[in-house]
Amino acid sequence: MINDVNFARSHNRIMQFYPDLSGATWGINIPELFEDTEANYPVASLNLSGVPDKVPNITMTNYAGINAGAPWSNFQTIYEIKDNVTWIKGAHTLKFGGVYSHEQKFEPTDTNVFGNFTFDGVNTGDPWSDFLLGRAANYSESDTVAFNDNLRNALELFANDSWKVNRRLTVNLGLRYSYFPAATEADKRFRSFDSDFYDPSKAVTVTAAGNVLPETGDRYNGLINPSEHFKIDPVNFAPRVSFAYDLFGTGRTAVRGGYGLFYSREILGAFILMSGNPPFQQQIQLFNPTLSNPGAGVGSGTTSPITLGSIDTDQPTPYTQQWNFNIQHGLSNNTVLEIGYSGSRTIHMMRTIDVNQPLPNVDIATRAVNVNPYRPYKGWGSISDREQSYAANYHGLQVELNRSFTNGFSGKLAYTYSKAIDNADFTGGIYGAVPNSYNASTERGRANFDANHRFIAAPIYELPFFRNKQGPLKAVLGGWQLSSILTLQSGLPINPQSGLDRAGVGSSTRQRPDVIGDPVLSGSAQTVTSWFDTSAFAQPVLGTFGNLGRDALSGPIVANLDLSLTKRIKVGERATFEIWGQSFNVLNHTQFSTVGTSMAASTFGRVTAATNERTMMMGLRLEF
Repeated sequence: MINDVNFARSHNRIMQFYPDLSGATWGINIPELFEDTEANYPVASLNLSGVPDKVPNITMTNYAGINAGAPWSNFQTIYEIKDNVTWIKGAHTLKFGGVYSHEQKFEPTDTNVFGNFTFDGVNTGDPWSDFLLGRAANYSESDTVAFNDNLRNALELFANDSWKVNRRLTVNLGLRYSYFPAATEADKRFRSFDSDFYDPSKAVTVTAAGNVLPETGDRYNGLINPSEHFKIDPVNFAPRVSFAYDLFGTGRTAVRGGYGLFYSREILGAFILMSGNPPFQQQIQLFNPTLSNPGAGVGSGTTSPITLGSIDTDQPTPYTQQWNFNIQHGLSNNTVLEIGYSGSRTIHMMRTIDVNQPLPNVDIATRAVNVNPYRPYKGWGSISDREQSYAANYHGLQVELNRSFTNGFSGKLAYTYSKAIDNADFTGGIYGAVPNSYNASTERGRANFDANHRFIAAPIYELPFFRNKQGPLKAVLGGWQLSSILTLQSGLPINPQSGLDRAGVGSSTRQRPDVIGDPVLSGSAQTVTSWFDTSAFAQPVLGTFGNLGRDALSGPIVANLDLSLTKRIKVGERATFEIWGQSFNVLNHTQFSTVGTSMAASTFGRVTAATNERTMMMGLRLEF
């Protein structure tokens, strides 16, 4: 019996300081909604001598913007103790133990104190023209940099039995218990919106211009400390079972399979985004502001609705089920063929829903009215609520041929045919939002990493020239090894978007167009200027969402060959001199990587970027 105990502490810190883009230096004086002073700006926490003078950020769809940025710093520390016991008893190898971890993460949640303008072409059809006219789609600003200190304790226990039933069959049986509670904040600075605590009779008054009349209701109506209301799963048992069977008893054909359930914890960053809420911070977003004075439309004696980053108090523990079955057969003493299937299913991960999205409205879409009076929870702007509704599944057929190094040659051929489906892109999982909060089921589609076909060939060949010679010829020309990796992969999904708020819900984010024809072009018809048929799309009728599914088209394929040439020279008894040369994309094959997806942009349907051209490297290394 062996008992292994470990204690570990890991720590990282990230600091980011942007170049000086001072308004005074560049003669730019755009009035902010909130004055930046040392009373509301954490100068000491960021090791600054004073409050920076920054111009606002400028974001332009399909154009380069201006990222003035703000000083930023965070750190994370994890303390972990593990205890693992191994006990071999007859045909059984038993392992059991556990791990306890304490996590701390300190991070600024929002540093948008200098303001951010967004130009998306809503006024003229072109973001750059809107910028030249000083007519932005929206402007956002926070009154202070919000910090918090997230804490979480987690516990896992496990037991596993590797049972050698007989000479041909081995079975593994295991069970794991996981306790992953929601994070807490050291100073209780979490605030989240919960509709169960919103009282319509206490709603503030929102003017037709979208502003809030002060002292007309409960300004923080529906806001709670979620730490006092989190509902978590304390009982999370995860079984695992697998087997390996020598099919014919010859040692040449093995059948393997397994199933496991795996619980996981959400990243602490998902909870960090809450601490920027009032009363600790106010985030304001204005629509149709002017570049010279974004707050001019707020109106005297009123204030703007506050946007929120919220989190659902119902916190079921996310988990993934995985299963696989494969057959391995030795074609010869050095070559193995493997054919298998693997699958997975994931549920209860986080994705974001704007729970304060208004119903589609033609007048909002045409900018005839302000969106805020039409939101269901008065006094609030958008409420990005992170709920445990992300789900995904994967199925894959895998074929692999491996040859071990024999007679100067080894190699691997691998092919995968797969399908990955989920209901939110990665960026929409935690930090974005689905376009239609009232029918989020329409987001089910190809995962943004879904590549249906993938083939890899990776041979390694020891060049035979002068291999058996002696003297200078072998030293200089012999012993070279050539290796390569050929990758062929079908295109990843691309997601055409309307680029405009055609539905009239206050945001154009991820809204998709109507499909009125077949947008897929044949291989010969696809060009740099026309990757798909743009005429197959139309802007949706005002007040409606488009009928195109998420990630409905495929981007450019991957076809890449890398080569490496290496020679090792023995120097004395204890040293080795290595000479190597590498070439990435050795054929200098143009590989497109990005296609314009916004109908509101001139790049719609056009290839806008490619991966790197051929790159060559050489090096020398001495090992001793």
